[in-house]
Amino acid sequence: MKLIKWLVAIVAMIIVFPILFVETGKPVISILLLLDVVLFIWFITYMHKHDKKKHIKVNLHKQWWSWVLIAVWLFATLLTFVLSVSDNYSTPSNDSSNTVEIAKKQHTSSFNLPGQKINSDTAKKHEFYWTDKDDKKVRYFVNDSKKITAIKVVLNPDINNTWWCQNYMQKVLHDDHLKFGNDKQSIDGDTLSNRVQYNLYSPKYKKWYWVTFAPAEGKDMVASFSMYPGKNKDAE
Repeated sequence: MKLIKWLVAIVAMIIVFPILFVETGKPVISILLLLDVVLFIWFITYMHKHDKKKHIKVNLHKQWWSWVLIAVWLFATLLTFVLSVSDNYSTPSNDSSNTVEIAKKQHTSSFNLPGQKINSDTAKKHEFYWTDKDDKKVRYFVNDSKKITAIKVVLNPDINNTWWCQNYMQKVLHDDHLKFGNDKQSIDGDTLSNRVQYNLYSPKYKKWYWVTFAPAEGKDMVASFSMYPGKNKDAE
């Protein structure tokens, strides 16, 4: 009979532990909770057993192992409480960091950047492309998944030079610190050639893009320029 009781207890613990682990998500707390329950049941059973046998004198002080089990039970209970409280206090901090991270992603996705899904709230759809609602010069080309494959800025008839285009790219890509070329030169560097493709890096979003110009008449003058996601191995 005792063997059956032990087997039932072991099976019960095997079943209860995964449930506790799923609920708490913490293996240590789950083990301590299970230990609390087992020792509590033992204590109640032990006291009930001796309560029935009133004619037998119970000397707990002589049964040292009983005090050890009670001490372990109390310690496990206290440790479970401490770990649970500390875990609860740490949770808001984690939630806060997750919230900040999600907010950053949502903020980034609100901009229409190469490689990202078009934000229809800030762009207007046309037959073959989208235009920025605040800047008709900016055109967005998207694929079937509505991800932006290219951004084209059409300057005609108001052509301008590559220096002006560099500044304008910062506005379109929402980053005031763009780096141009594979060596990541700042905008204070040499003026770009209107006949060369360039890689450009966004420190703000930690992403690479590349740009190509449509030359216009005059030195380094540009009729339009287009920006694409990623890094072009053939660009400077």
